[in-house]
Amino acid sequence: MSLQYPGLRKYVSKRLALGVPTEKLWREAKQKFGYENNVRNFGKYCSKIRRGQEEEIKPEKIPKKVLVANKFLNLLQLNNSITIIELCNELNCPPRKVYSLIEEHRNLGYEILYDDLRVSLGEFDIADVEKYSVSKDREIKIGIASDLHFGSQACQITRLHEFTEVCKKSGVKHIFVPGDITAGINVYRGQEVELYAHGAEEQENSVIKNLPTGVQWIMLGGNHDYSFVKTCNHNPLLTLQTRRKDIVYVGFDDANVEILDGVDLKLWHPIGSPAYALSYKIQKRMDRLGLDELNKIVRDADASTVKVLLVGHFHSNLSTLMGGILALQCGAFEGRTNLTERMGVTPTIGGWILRIWFNGNDVIDYEQRFWTRPEIPHDWKNYSHTIEEPKKLNGPVFG
Repeated sequence: MSLQYPGLRKYVSKRLALGVPTEKLWREAKQKFGYENNVRNFGKYCSKIRRGQEEEIKPEKIPKKVLVANKFLNLLQLNNSITIIELCNELNCPPRKVYSLIEEHRNLGYEILYDDLRVSLGEFDIADVEKYSVSKDREIKIGIASDLHFGSQACQITRLHEFTEVCKKSGVKHIFVPGDITAGINVYRGQEVELYAHGAEEQENSVIKNLPTGVQWIMLGGNHDYSFVKTCNHNPLLTLQTRRKDIVYVGFDDANVEILDGVDLKLWHPIGSPAYALSYKIQKRMDRLGLDELNKIVRDADASTVKVLLVGHFHSNLSTLMGGILALQCGAFEGRTNLTERMGVTPTIGGWILRIWFNGNDVIDYEQRFWTRPEIPHDWKNYSHTIEEPKKLNGPVFG
């Protein structure tokens, strides 16, 4: 093996010592060294190295700053609440360093709560998200792009850019995303071999670098995004909102957004497999939604406001009108994966352009168009997904 692929043994040993997954390392070996065997044989090769049958390479020294940041996060995860003084003692640093670590991790998407005495990791609650209003006009035109799945090798970045350009030429200033901006981790068996970006930071960087500009993105978190919350209490939507000023985060799973004066749009990202009949789940949701709106009137509460329901997750397109509520299943910008093949689902690549207006006597009317294109295989390879950190010094301090 070593003679056939010079340098491979040393490279694999070093990467294994750093904890790189075998599947990811196999893809790197194919790209860097022209490795031709399958992932199973490569796994056996890695096992030999781990057992010491090949030369061991010591892992690279991890910078002290990274070690301190990792220890800080571990302390918060192990303790429901910890004092500032305890953190200072554990990290051997002054309070100002602790406050700096808190701000750094909050900017990275961690929900960290603190006061003058104690620090803790918070629980995510969509009720805490500020209500977002799009317009007070009598007419609006919006775009809808669901299930972007940045990080998935089936992600359709080119199609997303094409759709965004069509939206902008149509006068659209806001695009709604009813869930799954990122691909997430461990959402289904075998997902790790279908990702080009592993982990929250890599997937977030791909979004930040490749999400089209020129519109406001109103984003709901879905089950793939929530996988990072479940595994490490990290909210990728908070990170994206912090690092991209054109992104507005409105919560997880279910959220209302006021789009016209007294007219709400509901974003919904359900879970589970599609039903046998394409419209079944959306009809059941609309039955419940209609009852909720009727209860508002019966209780003499605010008048019924939800007029549009946007449904993500199912990767299919459908338009249906029940009573005064328009419901749209919103397609996807992720192509076929192992999971969709096993489920017998063919994704519909594309998004909606929706015009909504008052048609006299405060009656809401709609005009919708679904933009769709065929899948581009391996489209992720056409883009860069890393963000270069700016150099703090471009030359010697003293010339």
